[in-house]
Amino acid sequence: MPIFFFLNVVIKGKAVKEELNPPIDEGDLYRSDIRYWDVKRIYDVNVIEVFKAPDNVQVKPGDVIQAVTDAMGSLCGGYLELDTEQIIIGGVNKDGQITFGSCSHKERNGVTPLQLKGLRGDYTC
Repeated sequence: MPIFFFLNVVIKGKAVKEELNPPIDEGDLYRSDIRYWDVKRIYDVNVIEVFKAPDNVQVKPGDVIQAVTDAMGSLCGGYLELDTEQIIIGGVNKDGQITFGSCSHKERNGVTPLQLKGLRGDYTC
């Protein structure tokens, strides 16, 4: 079964703000005294379309949500380009936050026709 069907959240959105939590300078992630695995990158995302979300996550077009990822790409942290529409795929953590990362994701040309059909909203799971 394609990985797309195991994802909890698939939304189209536009990241409008980015911050690190705890708040530190980006360059400080590489200092030896920083526990970089505890630092999260948090994006405020304007939701444009919801393709898939669990019932316990109330998200609809027009909402501004927070999407959380690890701060560093080496820990599978993802990056969203600000003010650009993009598909965000991921899950929901124990705190109910939408999470995403860069590991196990495919470029568009690596996505099967069935997965593309699902992104268009033409699927049921």
